Amino acid sequence: MDIFDWLERVFGFQTDSVSNQREHLVCLLADQQSMLNPQLKPTKLDEKAVDAIMTKLFMNYKKWCKFLRRETVFMQRQNSKNYYMLA
Repeated sequence: MDIFDWLERVFGFQTDSVSNQREHLVCLLADQQSMLNPQLKPTKLDEKAVDAIMTKLFMNYKKWCKFLRRETVFMQRQNSKNYYMLA
């Protein structure tokens, strides 16, 4: 079970829509990975690729919070295993 399965169950998203979003994220990560380091083994994902995608995904959220003069509740890396938690 991953975050996409959780969103499907909690919010009632359609299974095919959830699958499409999961695949879209994988494609974004693969594309970013190929731009950063095409020589890296395909079984290992570079942390820089994850950070770049997170930055792009949350950019609008951070701008909106700044506009509203609100603090962001942004995900922070907790350790080197790429686990992210709410700060």
